[in-house]
Amino acid sequence: MRCLWIQLFVSFFEETGFSAVVDKKMKNFGLIDVNVIEIPENPLKNEGEHIHIDFRYKLVLDEERKGEKAELEWFLLAEDEASEEFKRYYRYL
Repeated sequence: MRCLWIQLFVSFFEETGFSAVVDKKMKNFGLIDVNVIEIPENPLKNEGEHIHIDFRYKLVLDEERKGEKAELEWFLLAEDEASEEFKRYYRYL
């Protein structure tokens, strides 16, 4: 389980530039959704067809640590701007 948490926080940091902690009020360590996605073959990356499992967690910003510049620009969307896929997550805010 420790490796999962390390990867979760590393990925969050790499994609946002911020550090996070688990929301201790959430059950199941903040796990809010699991998606299974079929990924087609990608000859450019020499990857065959495979299944990707996307675990989505509710995290809380670690306000004791200063953010850094992220790999990619990101921004917050209001619920009415979000795609239908993501609207259901706004209830966790």
